[in-house]
Amino acid sequence: MPSRQPSIEGARRRQAAALPYRIRGRRLEVALVTSAQRGRWVVPKGNLERGEPAWACAQREAHEEAGLLGRVEHRPLGSYRYTKRGLRREVDVFLLRVTEELDRWLERRLRRRKWVGLAAAVERVREPGLKVLLAQVEGQLLLGTRRETA
Repeated sequence: MPSRQPSIEGARRRQAAALPYRIRGRRLEVALVTSAQRGRWVVPKGNLERGEPAWACAQREAHEEAGLLGRVEHRPLGSYRYTKRGLRREVDVFLLRVTEELDRWLERRLRRRKWVGLAAAVERVREPGLKVLLAQVEGQLLLGTRRETA
């Protein structure tokens, strides 16, 4: 009898990511962190815990991986897909307006955190879908086409 569970190749794991941002004067900056294994520039992201809303996962990952606290939108900015170890992953990305930057946080010894402008962020990240989202976010935030959620 065939298994009802999808094969590992067909499985898709859902993740959530935070796109932490701040506005300095008239400049929009986003926070990137290095990945734990390879040191590539990424946004804080991770797997959803059972019963956890995706926006809450994004907020938790920003705290754990980047030491950033703030107001997260409950509606995703968008999503992107990538493959890691043969498993397809779909990542919902949530804007997080940073209100506090911690000096000490859970993964501070594993990762570096860096604030950069959007153009620099687009150049630093490797995931094509994330690049597209980064390119779209400035107009939405600076033109006020998105509402923040407490």
